[in-house]
Amino acid sequence: HPSNGCFIACGLSMASALKRAAWQRFAPWTRRLQCRHQVGFAAFEALKKEGVQVHRRPVRAVNFNSEGSQLCTASEDGTAKVFDLSTGKVLKEVDHNSTIWWADFSQDGELFCTCSDDRSVRVYDCEQWELQEMFGHGLPVKSASFSSGTLATASGDAFLRIFDLDSGREVAKHKHGGWVISVRFSHDGSWVASGSADKWLRVFDAKDEQIVFKHLFAGLVTCVDFSKQNLLCATTTRPEDGIYVVDVENGKRVQIIEQKAPALSARFSPDGETVLSVSRHGVQIYEVSSGKLLKSFPHQVHVNYASMRKDGLVCSCADDGRLRFFGA
Repeated sequence: HPSNGCFIACGLSMASALKRAAWQRFAPWTRRLQCRHQVGFAAFEALKKEGVQVHRRPVRAVNFNSEGSQLCTASEDGTAKVFDLSTGKVLKEVDHNSTIWWADFSQDGELFCTCSDDRSVRVYDCEQWELQEMFGHGLPVKSASFSSGTLATASGDAFLRIFDLDSGREVAKHKHGGWVISVRFSHDGSWVASGSADKWLRVFDAKDEQIVFKHLFAGLVTCVDFSKQNLLCATTTRPEDGIYVVDVENGKRVQIIEQKAPALSARFSPDGETVLSVSRHGVQIYEVSSGKLLKSFPHQVHVNYASMRKDGLVCSCADDGRLRFFGA
């Protein structure tokens, strides 16, 4: 087995041959680990505790592409990066010269976007990594979501916008009562959900732009996500709101997962059976149907976001500029 020291050394900066070699040894080991659905190997502990240094400042977002072969990050150091997980190679680095709050892939893996304090959203193709579109906003952009030729954005100017990627034109615009913090299309593209500083969770019909669901919380709505079954989850800045899970189609609440501290974000697993939650000092996995806590991964540093690959590999990002990997 590779030594713990080798794993600790495997920074993704590609600054040295040693780090490249370490990452190359890490990638296949991680695949074997996940295929066997086992956690707790001694050689994996360093990646859980020490992590991999990828940015100089806090990492705000991390997401896998649909195939699980690439990973993107967004950081307060003004850069976003895309990594090839089999080699550790940096495929693309984007520099906004200001905090990048969000980076993500389209569902088909052909596009990649970044959202920044510079009030722009940039869209790149994932083959040549060339800039395809850049959309300006009135204030910083917090998140974005792709759906079959369109891109929805959430901005501090209190608007949810939808852009047509073929024409580059804005095709819809929804006013909110405060910052729009999070946005997400449903998997089939029929709905788009938003979370706002006005404490409302809203769901719009993507075709006729009418509101099909609304819910008022005690706290600011910080994260929204759809499962493949079209359930919707939301988190807020108030722990009493819990992680709210609703069936948008019938408007019925499915679950409220209780939290002792505010959940900073929540994402459904690729199969939709569990919810991956991030609190200030850790990552938790809950069963959707029962609300039961299945796994907990404590951190010694402030965590900002986490994402799960379809084989159960979890990646978290934190204020120390590192990524940490866990087996769900």
